[in-house]
Amino acid sequence: MSNLQDEPTMTSSDSIGVHLKKIRETQGLSLDQVASLTRIQSKFLQALEDEEFQLLPERVFTRGFVRTYARSLGISEDDTLRRFSESSSEYYQQGQKAQHQAQLQIQEEKRGKLNRNLVIIISIIILVALGFLLPSQQQSLPPSPSPDQEHSEMASPDLANVEKPKIQPEETELNSLPLEEEKFPLTDQESQADLDLSPLTPPPAIPETPTPSAAPAESISTSTDPIRLEIQATQLTWVVVKSDNDDPKEALLQPGQTATWEAQQQFTLTLGNAAGSVVKLNGEPRGPFGKPGQVVREVVLKP
Repeated sequence: MSNLQDEPTMTSSDSIGVHLKKIRETQGLSLDQVASLTRIQSKFLQALEDEEFQLLPERVFTRGFVRTYARSLGISEDDTLRRFSESSSEYYQQGQKAQHQAQLQIQEEKRGKLNRNLVIIISIIILVALGFLLPSQQQSLPPSPSPDQEHSEMASPDLANVEKPKIQPEETELNSLPLEEEKFPLTDQESQADLDLSPLTPPPAIPETPTPSAAPAESISTSTDPIRLEIQATQLTWVVVKSDNDDPKEALLQPGQTATWEAQQQFTLTLGNAAGSVVKLNGEPRGPFGKPGQVVREVVLKP
């Protein structure tokens, strides 16, 4: 209704539900008629009059319902919103406490997960460091003698201390032999053992892994041209738009209405009716974000 009507005599202590119901009945309107005027579902209007706030959507959307309800009855919107805030303050304060406790629990879980990840990373770093240090320590130790070298040291006698056998005079055949043949020649096994006394070949050095050079950081280009968000309502839709880091702005769009916003980087969008509007970013359609009547919150829109 376009013209404001005189409000009936009401007490300032009336709650929001009693206040709206008295004025509606005084004007002879039914809930279905008010729903037809405001395009708000009758179940939400009934819940508002019964002050069953748990059956209503988010507080920001319910405020839009209250404002539209008051406008359809021709009464003061500010006074109606004041009554709504006083009547629902206890309910929403309890909801905020529960939400705060849930956020604290989520933060504790994230902190515990971060500590576990930190322990895993430190363990991996220690294992990698040990993997590099152990080979270098093994290279610094003196090489152990090979089994062939130990066998040759045990099998080779000291020829200087070997007592030569006495030659009997009657053995003429032995006396006629050259002096060089009186020495005991080394056996094949001993000769082979002497040949194996060569120094051990040191193990090959482990090649150092080249450290990859850091890739040059990609230059981040920023655009100074603003981005534009356009929302055209096809049904009654309550929207909340946050441009960059600015304060969020709310609007209740009637079918056929169009609203636009501008930002430099992004928008954060909340819709009270996910399928009740056409969303365009820089002229390009975005969505749909949900079903009719569904509430979607904090949808980030970027070019």
